[in-house]
Amino acid sequence: MVRISALWWRNQNHASESEQTLSIGARLKAERLRLGLSQTYFAQIAGASKSAQISWEKDESSPTAKALVSFREVGADIPFILFGERRSGQSAEVDSHYAAKVHELKDQVVNPGKYMADDALSQAASFHIVQRAADALGRIATSTDPLISDQTKALADDILRIHCNDAAAAERRSARYAAVVADRNRAEHDLRDALGGVGLKIGPDLNQALLTLIVDYRIDAREILGLLQALKLELKANADAA
Repeated sequence: MVRISALWWRNQNHASESEQTLSIGARLKAERLRLGLSQTYFAQIAGASKSAQISWEKDESSPTAKALVSFREVGADIPFILFGERRSGQSAEVDSHYAAKVHELKDQVVNPGKYMADDALSQAASFHIVQRAADALGRIATSTDPLISDQTKALADDILRIHCNDAAAAERRSARYAAVVADRNRAEHDLRDALGGVGLKIGPDLNQALLTLIVDYRIDAREILGLLQALKLELKANADAA
């Protein structure tokens, strides 16, 4: 199913030849390295083992939809992993910078002692480091820069909410969650219509992946319909050839 989806997406978005030749596992590894994360940490994000991560990167198995959603939350470019199609260069570069900065700031909040001078007064210096990092996270979370993704802003808010007890971050998270629920409800309605239009039944994993495309990447119902039609035609061709 994923292979067929990738072919359709590439035809629609004209991915470069070099991107098309990379496997899903290779692109997953490339995103992990771009974010500066280890295999162990990346696997933990997805609730998986390091051996599973290695298997995914070697194309011995495929990451689940749940794992991909988890990777997205730390700044991974999911359309690139699945389809070899990156966001615009400037957008990806800027967001990648801020995503890495958020992880660095989280470390300062959680482990301020690593960033103190040897002769610093521990309590005062620690408070200053945490406060400075929290202020920087707040600026990222509330930025109006369109090149910073919602996922990066949400991650900054989650760090503030969990580690700094920031009430404003909690309110932003609640508002963001309500918007996500509303978007998901619309996406589920659109997906049901699209499925009915082509008379195709799909499993829960593919259903989740398609909902992610609709909600997170604003793929409209007509494009989903085209994807499902391509899937149906490919399945029929495979059945006829068998």
